[in-house]
Amino acid sequence: MPNYIDDPVDRAIYETAQAWPGGAKTLALELGLQPGTFSNKCNPNMREHVLNIREAQAMMCHTKNIKILTELARACHHICVPIKDYSGSSDMEILNAWADWDVERSETVTAIRNALSEGKINKRTLDHIHREMFEDFEKELALLERLRSLAV
Repeated sequence: MPNYIDDPVDRAIYETAQAWPGGAKTLALELGLQPGTFSNKCNPNMREHVLNIREAQAMMCHTKNIKILTELARACHHICVPIKDYSGSSDMEILNAWADWDVERSETVTAIRNALSEGKINKRTLDHIHREMFEDFEKELALLERLRSLAV
């Protein structure tokens, strides 16, 4: 039997269920689902059992682990970035968020410049640039959400 754990979405479902204290069966009970059926749905080698979107949502909300959502988004050429509640942000908090974003952008530019000046972009440098860019996006969205909280 082939091992379907190589599929990133299947792997995310499996890992989310297994990482929960007590595993998939305990998680199922906490979600009000049948443990055996839920375990089968989280097993990537049980192709005839499929986790539905509401069950995946319940898993992510309960575990606070959005790995499934992240992999689904990646499969559709999108990304997931958490958005916090910044209501009531002061002017100083907004200026600090702007400065944080500028610092992150500078680190991203430096990472790209260093990779290009070395004349190669390998997996290690690409991973570093990827991390820097995602930190950049998160800081930019934090600034946007702080500004959004001021909108009337």
